[in-house]
Order: sequence, then structure tokens, then C-alpha cells
Amino acid sequence: MSLVHRGEISAALGFVRETYPQLLDSQTEHSSKLVFLCSCQVFVELIKAGKGYEALEFMQASLSPFFHQPATFDQTLLQNVVALLAYQDPSHSPLAYLLSDHQRTLVGDALNHAILSKALSLSLCHLPRARNA
Repeated sequence: MSLVHRGEISAALGFVRETYPQLLDSQTEHSSKLVFLCSCQVFVELIKAGKGYEALEFMQASLSPFFHQPATFDQTLLQNVVALLAYQDPSHSPLAYLLSDHQRTLVGDALNHAILSKALSLSLCHLPRARNA
């Protein structure tokens, strides 16, 4: 997804919500993990853009619920993402990999996989069923 590769995670989420609303809004474990991954990336993009105050506000509003569900979400990723705030220059920190294009690719791939899976399941629902002779 090119929006993700450009760091426009919020725009990518808006597109997915508009095109496949059930993909991110359902209460399944898969969609919750996808929202978690995208939320972490939104935070990373704010840090990358030097918007520490906005990142802090985003963390309080959007990431804090994930801290209360440790069995469901990758707590190491969450802790590392939030720890980016501690560095004056996160791009030269041990967590700099989170700011890389590779991390964006991982998020984009997860979104693409979810979209393709949903599109395939919708397509299969509309196929005519084979009749027994």
C-alpha cells in the first residue's frame, strides 16, 4: 500500500475503513492486531516527523488501551515504540529500526494481506455453488 510506504498511515487507515469498514472495525483478534500495528506506526511517524508532543497525545489517546491487554498485543513492540520518546535523536538510537522503511513495509504488507484476504472471501461468497448431480 503506497500510502503506508510514504508514511501516511492515517490516510491508509481512512482508505481501508472506507473501502472495507468491517476489516478494522470488527472485534476479531486479527483486526485488533492490525489496528494495533497501524497505531504503533502512526506513533512512529509522528516521532519521525519530530512531533513529540503530538506523539505523546496520540499515545495517551490511542496506544494506552493496548497496555492493558498484554496477552493480546506485542508488548515488546509497544514498549519499544513508546521508548522512542526518550531519545533526543531516535534515528541514532538502538530503536532506529522502527523508523526505517522496512518497518513501513511490514505494516503495509500486513494491511495488504488483510485487504486481499477480505477481497478473496467476498469474491468466494459470490461464486455459484456446485450442484450435486
